[in-house]
Amino acid sequence: MTGTPGTPGFMTMVEAVPHWATESDWKLSRSPTQTAFQIAFKTPLHRFSWTMQNQGTVISVSDHIQVIGDMSAPSIVADYPWEQLETSVIVDCGGGMGGLVSAILDAHPSFRAVVQDTEVIVSLTEERRPRHVESGILKVEVHDFFQPQRRIGNEYSFILRHIICPAKGIIGLTKKRPATILGNVARALGPKSKILIIDIVAVPNADSTATTSTKSFLLDNHANDLDYSIPSHFGSASEQVSAVSVHMLTLMNGCERSLHEWKTLVKGCGLRITNVYSLRAHPSIIECALDT
Repeated sequence: MTGTPGTPGFMTMVEAVPHWATESDWKLSRSPTQTAFQIAFKTPLHRFSWTMQNQGTVISVSDHIQVIGDMSAPSIVADYPWEQLETSVIVDCGGGMGGLVSAILDAHPSFRAVVQDTEVIVSLTEERRPRHVESGILKVEVHDFFQPQRRIGNEYSFILRHIICPAKGIIGLTKKRPATILGNVARALGPKSKILIIDIVAVPNADSTATTSTKSFLLDNHANDLDYSIPSHFGSASEQVSAVSVHMLTLMNGCERSLHEWKTLVKGCGLRITNVYSLRAHPSIIECALDT
């Protein structure tokens, strides 16, 4: 999170982490309003509420999210079988500046798309995607995801990329927010519609579930050198995922979901997971449909 004049920045929050984690009264709290973010920004507000009240930060936060999204967009476009979708319109919920759907439209011109976001972001999307907007294949609209979805029926499939906020460890009303957002979209689906949740699927310690032991990859004289205090799924491949989890922990006391946790959330909204697509990027695409 980039600082603007008169407001703290990301490094201010980083500096608050040691105090939050070891000394503050909140070190054992699971509340999303008792984190390093509140200490650094000197606010009782939830991170999202603070951002919406400080409109000067909205664009910088959106640009930050856009950069992260651009890292995985080529893989999302290339690795998911978009031609199998039976709907003609893709609705990107919280689609920001429209970078992802624009890339999808360029690769698959038979689709049309809608980007839904806040009023401030929607105005910027229109400015940054003039070619798609003026041609009519991309529409942008303001939408509150805690309200019923206005795009209803077989014509639409939906993208939720990093929109369903992390709930693991979160308590109270905030724990209900992911189910509210996903449930509102689920109730808008037709029989042919899909919801594509593009997010990280956390992998538990590999040694607890793997059919092949780590020892099989070591020479016999090194088999006793394993350090089981280091989880076997750590390493460079997990660096980004772990960093995102720590970031979410300091922002809202959350972390990434495992596949079991995703299944529980999806089932509770009247959906079923039809497939999980691995990408040449850190997120996966969790494809969902009505559970009929």
